[in-house]
Amino acid sequence: MAIKMDAIYKLPTSKKVAILVVLICVVIGLYAYAFFMPQQNELKTLKGELNNLVRELNESKAIEKEFEKYKKQVEQLNV
Repeated sequence: MAIKMDAIYKLPTSKKVAILVVLICVVIGLYAYAFFMPQQNELKTLKGELNNLVRELNESKAIEKEFEKYKKQVEQLNV
């Protein structure tokens, strides 16, 4: 039982609009599922990697400060 175009043409305008809205919602849903959601997952992964790198950078900066302090102490001991 296929829908023919004549059947759609004979429908009232309100039902035609409702069908159009449903079709637009389906297209938007397919777009979101196919393109938007995978990009969101990739974005979450990249944000996690960024947070790890920022944490490592901060740890390295703290180690560098301690190194400078110990380097000065060694210089004082050598004198």
